[in-house]
Amino acid sequence: MPGAGAPSADLIHQAAQWAAMIDAGDVTESEMAACRAWCAADPQHQALLDRMLGFNDRMAAAPFEKAALHRLLHRRQRRPLLAGAAALPLLVAGIWAAWQVLPLHSLFADYRTAPGEQRVVDLADGSRLTLDTDGAIDVELGQKQRLVQLRQGQILAEVAPARDRPFIVETPEGTATALGTSFTVRREAGGTLVTVVESHVRVCASAPPAHVLPCRDIGPGESVHLSARMVTAPKRVDTARATLWTQGWLEVDDQEVADVLIELNRYRDQPIGFDPSALRGLRVTGSFPLTDTDQALQGLARTARLHVDRDTDGHVAVRPGNAAQKN
Repeated sequence: MPGAGAPSADLIHQAAQWAAMIDAGDVTESEMAACRAWCAADPQHQALLDRMLGFNDRMAAAPFEKAALHRLLHRRQRRPLLAGAAALPLLVAGIWAAWQVLPLHSLFADYRTAPGEQRVVDLADGSRLTLDTDGAIDVELGQKQRLVQLRQGQILAEVAPARDRPFIVETPEGTATALGTSFTVRREAGGTLVTVVESHVRVCASAPPAHVLPCRDIGPGESVHLSARMVTAPKRVDTARATLWTQGWLEVDDQEVADVLIELNRYRDQPIGFDPSALRGLRVTGSFPLTDTDQALQGLARTARLHVDRDTDGHVAVRPGNAAQKN
């Protein structure tokens, strides 16, 4: 559903009913005709139904979420039609609850990446998006605007010029509209980070108070933090370092070790365990490969004098080297 945003509870309810019936394989001809009419009424109907029916392939990298929806959508298959019909409200409620709690909006996105994966998306207008690890975007190339909704993760947008069709990256906190060619947008726990590589970008908060400037125009080498209420004053950044992730590298300069581990964990299926308080005050400078986070961890451990613990299940944890001497 490019650009449509998260579907409503009512739409989830209707799509889940059709998906459960079709998936069970006991749909009558009249029911199938009604389903086709529902899909024809709105492209969003067909898109959501297709994605519900095809969730197995689209969720291959998310076993927990896949298992949850697998149980929900296949519950009806194990029951006769009449008994299953009575269970449909529970099925729908379960799917809606899962949609709210789990990151399903990202799993159903137009483009997504698994942890450790990066993807280049060439758009029909000539623009190019590089989607970083564990990311998700929806794309809508309309006649009046080009809209990218960043659900999670970060992107590098290299924008093809089109004055009459602005290129906009949207997050819950606001928008970044390209006034030129190249910029990055990153979703973070506290908001959105926008960095301009080339030309200019207009960054606007989604719900600023009346006394706060809603938008800022920033230029090459400038970065701002965006919340729903405001856009911070721009800071100078090294654009080469800010986009080094697109080449598979993380470069840090006098950064807290805990922050480096948090960043490396974005690229791992199984996170590295650590106690932030035990690592407080430990800082590091260096370059670490994002395409091989085990190698990156070895380098980080040597540089910061960390001890790496591994158990038989493959779990990895780090602690200060001096802690190893005490144990």
